Amino acid sequence: MRLICFGSARLEGYVGTKISSQLLLLLSYMRLEQESSKLRLAQVFWPHLSNDFSKKGERKDLNNTAVALASLKRELGLVPEELTTLQCDAVSLELAFIQGNYLEVTKIYQGKDFLAEIEASQRLHMSEALELWLLKQ
Repeated sequence: MRLICFGSARLEGYVGTKISSQLLLLLSYMRLEQESSKLRLAQVFWPHLSNDFSKKGERKDLNNTAVALASLKRELGLVPEELTTLQCDAVSLELAFIQGNYLEVTKIYQGKDFLAEIEASQRLHMSEALELWLLKQ
């Protein structure tokens, strides 16, 4: 499988049901930032829930993170520890740029915005940290 971040975000080679924008955004963040800490992911993706607790006394932000990570494993067969090996166009672009292979950079980029459709989604709750991360990409 290959994570495509430029243009319409998707997971090439995946033949299951449609992947949610939230899951694609989480996958992109985890792959590019090499981040798998449940606490850090909760802080970035669900900070508005950090003070909310379930009836069982669990923090809702950490619960949402656990559910999302379980979805990555169940739906995509991906676990956080293996994400560094997932092919990704944004990683390929960065490597080509560092190597001075500007023809490859142009071929990968093709003028498409980074996670454009996800960024424009009105259904996603974007934390300030997540918005800043998207802007710096």
